[in-house]
Formats: sequence, structure tokens, C-alpha cells
Amino acid sequence: MKYSDIITGNASLIPESLRLEFRRLVNVEYDNVVNDILAYVIMRGPITLYRISRETPYSISSIYKKAKYMVKNNLIIAKEVDDKLNGRHMYEATVKGLLTCLAYKCLDDDAILNRLKVKWNLRNYDNIRLISILMILPYVVKGES
Repeated sequence: MKYSDIITGNASLIPESLRLEFRRLVNVEYDNVVNDILAYVIMRGPITLYRISRETPYSISSIYKKAKYMVKNNLIIAKEVDDKLNGRHMYEATVKGLLTCLAYKCLDDDAILNRLKVKWNLRNYDNIRLISILMILPYVVKGES
């Protein structure tokens, strides 16, 4: 993959070869429900599972089962914000969740890259510089890292 291929791609900022590498790295079972929950958490998070079930076509039991799987696989993380939630959790995407979303194109690349910049405190980076960092990631991260 040439650096110029990244710059000229209008529809997709991330090269397909990098998406395939991310799929290999994240190594999760991915289906439509996981895709929709992950996209929703990335765009609207932190958010409760109840809110996700109310605003998506999935039942609360489906959401809870998939969320449990996603937390176990480090795609999303549960956080207690304060005592007002009475033990309920707010969920937000992890870096692995963002990379999984990039791998499977669950959202627009630009939106995901912007969220990665926030997570990694790289707000001053442009997308091209961030993609160059992402391109070395498969060589740095091995297996369960």
C-alpha cells in the first residue's frame, strides 16, 4: 500500500489491507448486532444499555447478552459514573472497539479517527498522520497484546 493511495481515497481513508490486519488483531466474533451496538456506543457514548435498547430495534435481553460479550472482549467498557445511577453502568468504546469498528467499517472512517485522536490525546494530528501510526500498529501489537 502506497502512502498516496491513502490520500486519494475519497470514500475510505483506511486501506483494505490495514482493515484485514485489524480484523486479525482484534479476533472477535462480529455480527450485525455487535456492529450496531458498537456503532451506537461510539457515536452516543457513554450510554446505558437500556437507552440502546430503547433507540435500536433490539430487545433488552439481546443488548445485555451482546454487551456482556463485548465487555469480555474489551470492545466496550462499563463505568459507574456516580451514586445517582443506582448501580447501573454507562458504556463507552475502548480503543480495541474503535479499531474493530475501523476493521469492519461500522461507521465513517473520519468519525472513528476523530474518536481515536481523543482517546490517544492526539487532537492536533491530522488523519494522514494518524493513519501512518495505525499502519505500524499490526507490527507492534502481537496476539493478545
